[in-house]
Amino acid sequence: MVLAIILLAYAIYSLDVGELIYEYATEGINIVLICYLLWRVETLSDLSIPIQTDNDLSLSMRNNIEPLLKQHCEEAQLYLQHDISLSQLAQIIGTNRLYLSQHFSSQGITYSAYINGLRIQHFINLYREAVATHQFITAQQLAYQSGFRSYSTFSAAFKLVMGMTATEWMRLSES
Repeated sequence: MVLAIILLAYAIYSLDVGELIYEYATEGINIVLICYLLWRVETLSDLSIPIQTDNDLSLSMRNNIEPLLKQHCEEAQLYLQHDISLSQLAQIIGTNRLYLSQHFSSQGITYSAYINGLRIQHFINLYREAVATHQFITAQQLAYQSGFRSYSTFSAAFKLVMGMTATEWMRLSES
């Protein structure tokens, strides 16, 4: 039908039948094309992509992402990079940003909370190693070694996770 209308428009244009007839014909063709397109849009099935909710994230997807995070992020200590983004992490583990975000959401955490939790655990391990070897090291030095870009970000994250400041925790850990 569209091809027939295009051929009709070409025929009217090439015949040079007069300006008034030409204008009426093009307006008629435009109306027919618009009606056809409106009808076609109405008869198409819904082409939208359904957005999955947290509950829709399949168990197999969760089971696949968790080992990949352990292998590529935790064991490889990728979290020590202070500029690692959700998109970069998703690309590294071989999934997309949406699935990874849904995985964290299904765990009840955010990407930042996940990364900060790993960094804080790394901080605790470094601190315990320093105490065991009788090295003097500051919380700020350990925070930077744990992947935090700033000490203030570290302090806020540590207090959120541990319920106390890092220096308070260090004092309690020594006794």
